Amino acid sequence: MDNPDRLLQVLSYASELFKLLSDPTRLLIFMYLARRNEATVREIAEVLGKPDNLVSYHISLVKRLGLVTSRKSGRNVYYRIVDETIKKLVELSFKLAETRRDSIFKPRVKRIKTNTV
Repeated sequence: MDNPDRLLQVLSYASELFKLLSDPTRLLIFMYLARRNEATVREIAEVLGKPDNLVSYHISLVKRLGLVTSRKSGRNVYYRIVDETIKKLVELSFKLAETRRDSIFKPRVKRIKTNTV
């Protein structure tokens, strides 16, 4: 890429994309939408076992980057992934993670603080 301003713009977008995809809930939403094609917030929330408002919040973040679009049908709003490339990216990330399960990577685990006397 010869244009430094365009390169900076592309890198900024890519950085935001990977930040959005770094959240497990958003990855689950993408995975569900990739398999279902489209769904309402309520449907996604029920399947993921998450509150509607949390799913709605995550969808609003990815919608801001133009990764998800919506259509209204009556009182329902259906969300879908805009681009097949995003679907492929999510699928590839899962495939990569599955092949690396025995690697040195250890997922972060929240530590519970205990009061010791």
